Amino acid sequence: MATRQITGKTEINGEGIKKHFRTTDPWRAIAELAWNGFDAKATNVGVLVDEGPMGGATRVEVSDDGEGIELETHAGKRPAEAS
Repeated sequence: MATRQITGKTEINGEGIKKHFRTTDPWRAIAELAWNGFDAKATNVGVLVDEGPMGGATRVEVSDDGEGIELETHAGKRPAEAS
């Protein structure tokens, strides 16, 4: 099996996070991101959660080796337009 490195970055602002988590359990949202990797035929999915001094998550990183999508194909499109 060939190994392929996939890189990319997305940033979500604080208001988008607050809006999403008003109706969603944060752990459910993290689980959804992990399952997206399996949907993309990943054999490895990793979830890293950094905790702050009060026990809350300060950073969440989800990575996988799934097929994904080509960034060039959907560059500049909103999620609803990309599918």
